[in-house]
Amino acid sequence: MLDQLKGPHRADLLGDIRSAFSSFHASEAAIAQTVLNDPAAVSQMKISDLAEHSETSVASIVRFSKAMGFKGYPEFRMALVGEVSRRSAFIHEGHELESGITLDDSATEIIRKITSADALAIQATAERLDLNDFVSTIDAWEQADTIGIVGFASSGYVAMDLQLKLNRFGKHAYSWKDFHTALTSVSMLKKGDVLVAVSHSGKTAEILDVMTQFKKRGVKIVLITNALRSPATQIADYTLFTAARETTFRSGATASRIAQLTVVDCLCVALAQRNWVGTKSAIDESRKAVVNRFGKKGVEVESDSKLTKKEKIEEFVDGESEGNPDVMARIFSEFEHSKELKEKRKANTRKYVRTKIQSSAEHKKFFGNFRFISHFLNWVLEQITWLIGLLRLAKKLLQ
Repeated sequence: MLDQLKGPHRADLLGDIRSAFSSFHASEAAIAQTVLNDPAAVSQMKISDLAEHSETSVASIVRFSKAMGFKGYPEFRMALVGEVSRRSAFIHEGHELESGITLDDSATEIIRKITSADALAIQATAERLDLNDFVSTIDAWEQADTIGIVGFASSGYVAMDLQLKLNRFGKHAYSWKDFHTALTSVSMLKKGDVLVAVSHSGKTAEILDVMTQFKKRGVKIVLITNALRSPATQIADYTLFTAARETTFRSGATASRIAQLTVVDCLCVALAQRNWVGTKSAIDESRKAVVNRFGKKGVEVESDSKLTKKEKIEEFVDGESEGNPDVMARIFSEFEHSKELKEKRKANTRKYVRTKIQSSAEHKKFFGNFRFISHFLNWVLEQITWLIGLLRLAKKLLQ
């Protein structure tokens, strides 16, 4: 899987080496450790010099370079020179950005380091994504009736985010954060459906078990992982690699979420683009379901809220009118007038029906009375007129 990393330019070459370190063979690990110990010095070494310093062979270095996605050592060395130059730009008072947050860092330095590291993770993740697997994943999602997403611990929150996005697009999707729940739901997916597994390490035993069980049912497996070599990559049909590093104060789980969410966003936007009309319609329906809560159509009404009724209405109207006083006044007026008219008509209707029933000697005679039927039809026309007015008001509020 390492050979999926293409090209001499890499946003985080040393980060890629660290991520893959546990999967290296003995000679590869020796070369990787030499590079990580002093990347600046290695970037100036000839292949024979590196072989001597790492106590390996020239052939091992060539294999290591190809394993990292390069054509050979010259291309790897070129990428390492670029990496060293980039990192030197972030040196600040003897500390590199990638060394993590130190105890002496100010609030400004913490913000700068975190945002820069996150931006680097997003860029490196974009470079790691295999385009063929990315497009194949979108094809599989588009054809699937149901999409399952599984992720444990912090990856579970990424699974929930993906489910929410797919549901808003009108796709049937379910997420599982618990191992047993995922296994007992195996019957929910059938051949042609897709299971998305989110795992930073790609080695979690529970994730491997879930992937294996769904794979037996003919379900296509998509893996989002940070590990370039892992047991999970052997099971998955399509693998999307992230790039996240663990630093002093940030666990691998924390850093991986940003990279995983980046992949999720890219996938969802690409899927929406395939059927924009249908997706836009589904999104509009979900948005309308959330917004239309004003009596419920606008603002959330809570019994213990300290806002007055007018303040709650104003909160909604302000969003609809973008703060224009004239528009706000018109909407307020129409809303209050419509509500007052509705209550008045209800009272008149109740009074009218009660009077007619009381004045009638017999129930059948009352309903058979032509005059009552005439009044009743007039009342129905009034209700229809009121309903049309209410629909017009709702249309104005939603424009």
